[in-house]
Amino acid sequence: MEERVFARKETEEDLFERLFDYICNLNIDWIDEIKGITNEEIKELENIFKIVDKDFKLSKSLYVYLK
Repeated sequence: MEERVFARKETEEDLFERLFDYICNLNIDWIDEIKGITNEEIKELENIFKIVDKDFKLSKSLYVYLK
C-alpha cells in the first residue's frame, strides 16, 4: 500500500512552499507548468469582488497562491 502524503499545516506565509512540497510528491514537473499573476491582475481581481463587497480584501494565503 502506498503511503499518502499530506500538506503540513503551518502559516499563511509559507503556503506556496507547503503546496510546492506536497505537489512535488505527485508531479515533479508541475512547477514548470504554472505561472503566477501580476500585481495589476491581482488589483483587477480585487476590484471585481469589490463590486459585490465594498470591503473585500484578499487573504494573505490567497495572495501568496496567486503570486
